[in-house]
Amino acid sequence: MWFDAKLTLRTVPEARELNQSVGEVVGLAQCDMAESMARAMRGEWAVATRLLGEARRTFEAVGASAELLPIDVVEVLQLIARGQDGQALAVTVRLAETTGAEEAFLPVWAAVTALWTGQPELHDFTRIRWLDLPETTRERWIQPLHRLRAGGGS
Repeated sequence: MWFDAKLTLRTVPEARELNQSVGEVVGLAQCDMAESMARAMRGEWAVATRLLGEARRTFEAVGASAELLPIDVVEVLQLIARGQDGQALAVTVRLAETTGAEEAFLPVWAAVTALWTGQPELHDFTRIRWLDLPETTRERWIQPLHRLRAGGGS
């Protein structure tokens, strides 16, 4: 969902069907989130916003507040791409403050959202044990923001 909108849109229907068949509600919400990101990359903001809202409501309804990829991360990226930097920063600050709390927001996402909002002081990117070098990881995670701002995507 971060790098290839076309592939995401081709994959989501099958993933949605599989999750539906086994009654996996969180998986269905993740499908909404992935499709939202793909639609945003194509500049389809009304659909992207609706899908992100549906994903949020589903996550909240089932109490899934500390998912591997919290909905807030996608929201931050979409807010920045739409020029709503103040709102994106407010979400990023809240997420950085909850890192390490009982229902921990994963530090990697605090670092990535801080990168996207241009606020590296909110979370030290280099303190995370990335699989790649921090600079390589920074470059990889800044790409979705560039794609989204360009209104493109594959």
